[in-house]
Amino acid sequence: MNNSPIDIVIFVLPWEIEAYRSTVARLESAIKLDSSVTLSLHACLCVSVNIIDWKNSKASPQKIIDEYNEINE
Repeated sequence: MNNSPIDIVIFVLPWEIEAYRSTVARLESAIKLDSSVTLSLHACLCVSVNIIDWKNSKASPQKIIDEYNEINE
């Protein structure tokens, strides 16, 4: 089997936070099944006011940042 390191890069938008949480959980489960896998996850959360209309959002940027940080713990 190929033991090359795997790099995963994810750009997360606020409305994708639950999908990101699910992805991280699945990756953690997969690594537990095969500890020989070397995986690096690089994620970037977008909270830019140039992209996100926070004035019309039900969530605050800080709430999304807190959730993102919780997932990454």
